[in-house]
Formats: sequence, structure tokens, C-alpha cells
Amino acid sequence: MNTAITLNQQVLFNFLQDSRGSLPIQDMKELALKAMALVTLYSTQVANNPIETIIEAEQNHQQIFIGDSRNMLSQMPNQVALLDLIRYLSDAQTKGLLTQKNKLDWVQQLLWDDSKTLGGIFFHQSIYALSLALLNKTTAKNIYIPFETRFYHSVMLGENRTIYAEGRLSSSTPAVIDIILGNMNYQTSDAVLSPSYVQNGTLQKFDAGFVAEPWGMKVAYKEFLNNTRFTVDSTNYQNYLIQHAMQQVTGLLIAIVPANTLVSTVASEENMRKWLVNQKHLKSVLSLPSGLLMNTGVNSSMLVFDLSRQFEQINFISLKDSEFIQRKGRDIELRDIEKLANIIWSDETNHNKITVHHQDIMQQNYVLDPERYAIDDVSQKALSILQSYPTQKLVDLVEIIRPIAISKLKEEGEESIYEIQGGDLPEYGYIDIAGKELKVSHTILEQCQSVFLQANDIIMTVRGSVGKVGIVSQNMLDRYQGKVIAGQTNMVLRIKNNHQISSQALLMQLRSDFGQARLRLLSAGAVIAGVSVKDLKDFPIAIFSHEQQKKLEESLENQQIIKQEIEAKKAYMNQLANDIWA
Repeated sequence: MNTAITLNQQVLFNFLQDSRGSLPIQDMKELALKAMALVTLYSTQVANNPIETIIEAEQNHQQIFIGDSRNMLSQMPNQVALLDLIRYLSDAQTKGLLTQKNKLDWVQQLLWDDSKTLGGIFFHQSIYALSLALLNKTTAKNIYIPFETRFYHSVMLGENRTIYAEGRLSSSTPAVIDIILGNMNYQTSDAVLSPSYVQNGTLQKFDAGFVAEPWGMKVAYKEFLNNTRFTVDSTNYQNYLIQHAMQQVTGLLIAIVPANTLVSTVASEENMRKWLVNQKHLKSVLSLPSGLLMNTGVNSSMLVFDLSRQFEQINFISLKDSEFIQRKGRDIELRDIEKLANIIWSDETNHNKITVHHQDIMQQNYVLDPERYAIDDVSQKALSILQSYPTQKLVDLVEIIRPIAISKLKEEGEESIYEIQGGDLPEYGYIDIAGKELKVSHTILEQCQSVFLQANDIIMTVRGSVGKVGIVSQNMLDRYQGKVIAGQTNMVLRIKNNHQISSQALLMQLRSDFGQARLRLLSAGAVIAGVSVKDLKDFPIAIFSHEQQKKLEESLENQQIIKQEIEAKKAYMNQLANDIWA
């Protein structure tokens, strides 16, 4: 039984509450950190002379207690609340309560910020627990973090190891944390343009590394960088940080990135993924469920490198609906951390894990999203069946037509056009309705001529409910005088040559369970699922015999007849329900 006494967090909350209004909450947290550092540094004299001790500390240790911050203990507006906090911490020191674990909990509480106002990324504690479990499988004694914004990563990962971090933020907080916890080194710098940790003209080597920020930060460094150091040019700053960390770390490197960078068709992102695969240090990629990144809804993935070894294959691990996820209402966290770390770091097999050779990844345009490779039984069977048929790329069979830009549709006028949305695509049979009427100008009407739908066009949803398909009927076009367009979340597939494949046969193939299973493999995105046009073009289509195509066409016609019969029966049942009022 653990009988260790923890610090009273209520004392901290009282301090923050009593001082509310005098300074912003982040400033109050900084002062609370400095109070802990003061007691740690002046353990014997602070109890008797707190005011004198504060003045002495600020004179003798300016970098720690003043630094680049305007927040000084001697200028704290509410001196009563501050002195109460210092007395409590001093008393805790006397009682032996300022253990490393208790101080760590205190610092973590003060650095935590799940708001979006200050920037920086904060993960759920279980993400850091997983990172520590991976670190514990190595002999790493130090960790390099090339970009810190709020110093939270450093504190969460530095309990038993020395942290070497750098970042653009100039702050006295790291020096304060170093006094409290030790083993904290931080330099204000740009690790890409001017790295701080250099020895004898070369980068200082570290045992392990952690890259988790920044997300979405764009840069234009091409003309400033020494291209002998960076192979991949990018506008994504995190891509440069990963390349940099791979030069400065000798063992385990963990990078947590937005999920969309692993599937993006942007050339620089594809080049980055190709480079990472070809370096052969990437061991595992883990897709993280949404909810573990505390101040944004963006999905993320963890890339695990071992820079001391090379691999010919990559482990892809999907946590979707897995045993490693624990939900409590809206809250979510990782569980069975040690077992999950073993699956990531070792060759241990697991039903959530699939190992893919580099050659197969290349054929997927170097997509590194685990969901692309975590194939269920239906998808696996679909891919196996596909191998029994000759195939052609979809782009060789159809013209892929994008919908008209939504900005043009906002120009209102007197002309009516009609839009097919996702909800208009039926489960069976033909599309019979265009559910949205739009009023546009005559000029826009003329511009829509090139994208007006034709009979037997196939509509496919490529965002949201990915892979949903329908085929346009002539009757529906006649009903709307041919003024029908596809909605913004769709693409139009128009057959190039009916002798190769008919629209009806292609629709039935895409609508089948096996077709839908294969389309789901293309679905990926940071927040909303989506299919890239490039992946859609390369999507393999089975080429059936003329007799098989005729059978598929007949099946579609039979579905349409049955659908109409069902609609008629529904109308009749509705009539029976309301006959009493006739």
C-alpha cells in the first residue's frame, strides 16, 4: 500500500483564486512556480524571513526569478496570498513532503493549459506515459526536444532523464523548473536555422528525441537553408524539425504529427514521407484516437524511429475500437500502456498491428496512415477477389469531373439550378431527386453548362460519407430541365468508352460490399474523412466480360423496379393510415 503524502493542491488553487483579477492566470501560475523554486533554493531561511529571502533571490539569481519575465515575487500584488503559499511550501519542505514526485505533480499542474488561447500542444497524460514506456525500453539517459512552447513536454518526459530543449519562446520558466526538478536545459533558438546544441562545430548527439510541435506552422526557408543538411524542402516547419532531430538523435525518436500529413497529396509532404521510408529508421506508426490532444480536435499519429537500426518494413498500428482505448463518457485515454509499448517496439504480433514492406508502401504513394493498412476481413477478401480479374485504373475508364466552385454558387440571381447532395444518393437503383434548389445569375448559369450532369453519370461522395455512389437517371434530368449539378462533397465519374465498361456495371461494382470495402481503404483525413483525387484515379477496377456486364446492368434495372415497388407500397400504407380523414 502506498502511504506517501502528497502536496495539498487546494492550497495552490486557493492562491490562484485569491489572486484572481490582480494578474492574468498564466502570470499567477508562473509566480507559483517561482515560489516553489524559492523554497527549494532557500529551504532553511525562507520560513523565518520570506520577504528578505525573496529580495535576495531576485538579486542573486536574476535569470531564475526575473529573467525575461515581468513577474517578480517582490512585486506580487497580493502579498498576503503569496506569503501564505510560501509558508505552506516551506512547512512541506520541513516535513519532507517536497519529494521529487510531489514537486513534479505541482509543476505539471501549473504548466497544464487545455485552452486554445496561448498556443502550444498538450497531450493527455497517457500519451506521455506511452512515450515513457518506449523510452524505458532503451538505455536513453537524455532526451532532445527541438521545439518547446510551454515546456510541458519537457516536464512530462524528464522525470528520470536530462532534458535538452530549444524553442523560440524567451522565458525564465525553464530555469525555474530546473531549480525545482533538475535536469532541465533550455535554449532560445531556432533549431532549424541556428541550432543551440553544437559541439566542436557539429551537432551534439542525444540518446532520444521527441518532436510534437508546431502544427500548421508554414515557413519559406528554401533560400536560407544549407541544403546539405536538409534533403526535403518544405513549407511545413515540423518536417524540418524531424529532419533536424534525425541528425541529432542516435536512438529512439518519437514524432507526433497531424494525421493529414501522412496522407496529403501535396508534393512536399509526399517527398517527406518517401524520404522517411527510404531512411529505413521508421519502425512503427500508431494512429491516435481523437480526444487525446487536449486543445484541438485534429487527429494525430505517432511515428516511432530507431535511429540505431534500419528496417525493410514498417509496423502500422490502428487503435480504432481497440483494447487499448478506455472511454469514460466523453473522456478517452490509453490503457495497457506497457503492452502497447511492446507491440510498437518489438516484433510481437497483434490483431491491431500489420507489418508492411517498403515496396508495398511505395505502391500506396508512401501513405503512412495506419488506417490505410489496417484491413478488416471484408476488405482483405475484396482485395483477394480483385486479384482474380484483369484490372484498369479508374482514370483510364472515366473522366473525373470536379463540382463547380462553391464561391460561384453564392452569386444569387433569378435562374434555378439543382444540386445532388449526399442524402440524394439512393442505396439501390437510380438517383431520382436533386434535393437542393439554387438561385444563380444568368452568367453563372452559363458557366454551369460544362458541369451539368448527363444521363448515366456516376456521382461519388469523396468527403464525409466516403464512397457513397449513385447513377443519374434521364427521368430525373428531364424533371429539372437538365439543370442539375453535383454537390461540393462529390465527384462525377463519366464513362469514356462504353465498350470497355458500362456506367451500370461500374456502379454495381462500386456499390457492392467489396467495392465499398476497398473505397474505405482510401478514406483518411485530419477531421473529416476524404479521398484524394490522386488515389481515386489510381483505384483499380475489375474488367468483367461482356456477359458479366450485361448481368450487372440487369441487376441494376431489377433494383430500380423493386425500389419503385417499395415506394408505391409505402405510399399506399401512408394512404391507409390517413383514410380516416378523407
